[in-house]
Amino acid sequence: MPTGRLREVAGLLVEAYGWEILYLTGLALDLHDFQYNGLYSEGLASRYADLRDVERGVRHLAEETKEWANRLRAQSKKD
Repeated sequence: MPTGRLREVAGLLVEAYGWEILYLTGLALDLHDFQYNGLYSEGLASRYADLRDVERGVRHLAEETKEWANRLRAQSKKD
């Protein structure tokens, strides 16, 4: 799926999975942009001007995604 459509798809999934999916998608896309654009002190080509912010974003995305997946797994076992 093209990255340009991910926010749209996440928006469609909000009703079923909550706003968190839209937030996590946005964070993942910001990190994806960083992968291509690197650091940029003025914030024009990248949302990140410091590697510590990138690391914090990666860790947060990984933790939140893991928690989200665990909740979905637990919910599917109930159904």
